[in-house]
Amino acid sequence: MVDTGSGYMNPFDSGILKFVNSFAGHSETFDALIVLISDNILIKGALFGVLFWWAWFRRSDDDAVKRRTILLSGYVSSLFGIVLARVIAHLMPFRERPLRSPELHMFLPDSFSRSTLHDWSAFPSDHAALFFALATTLFIVWRRAGIIAFFFSGIVICLPRIYLGLHHPTDIIAGAVTGILVAYFATRKKVLSIVASPALQHMDAYPGACYGMVFFLTYLLATVCEPTPSILRMAIRVVQAVLSRLGFPLLFRSGPQSIVEPLAGVILFAAILLVGFWVRYRSKQAAPKV
Repeated sequence: MVDTGSGYMNPFDSGILKFVNSFAGHSETFDALIVLISDNILIKGALFGVLFWWAWFRRSDDDAVKRRTILLSGYVSSLFGIVLARVIAHLMPFRERPLRSPELHMFLPDSFSRSTLHDWSAFPSDHAALFFALATTLFIVWRRAGIIAFFFSGIVICLPRIYLGLHHPTDIIAGAVTGILVAYFATRKKVLSIVASPALQHMDAYPGACYGMVFFLTYLLATVCEPTPSILRMAIRVVQAVLSRLGFPLLFRSGPQSIVEPLAGVILFAAILLVGFWVRYRSKQAAPKV
């Protein structure tokens, strides 16, 4: 059952939250470390960028093309995992963060504010959706790296968010399942043949531009997409201003828990799909006719 702000919290969530948070407040250094891990994008995302390129260039053999195709499709799909998590958050009843639950009386470090992510529904965790999608992709192409990524996602990414009351355990579970399913379906043979395989063929023809775009993708994921929300909001403000001048006001509310980010994310994902189909079309056009 999802807590909708009525004060009720299921025993599974409250028991784990109270246990994990019971370790808070005993050491200022340890609390500061948890806050640093939770906030620092380099700590959270850099490993997944490193593992992507390590897996990409790990060895040149007959499986290299298949491995790179899966990596490309899985990492792109992880962006859709974030979008899907945000859409679910808008469709489901609002769920308050545990750190503001009067029932839990959670201890928070002095450097951490209870107003964090105010008016932003906790269910499901988009962090879990993103990183478990990446971990699933790595597990498919390189089991050892995938296991490391799963442990890292659970312990370094998700556990501090429970410790600080940013998420209930069920938020994390729902986000993780979302990410795993998205990566699983994105790495199926049919999807790979439609989008990723033609894109990989295009990389052979235009390696400079294509590798630059893939590097940008891994940079975006390594920074947990943190630079994008402010850019999206500004872009939407510009569109609103232009449409207002033309007499067609856009009434979407921009800000926390608005429909703006999911809508922009859906548009971005649709654009990625269109690029994939365009690459596939160009590859067919360029193929020698028999």
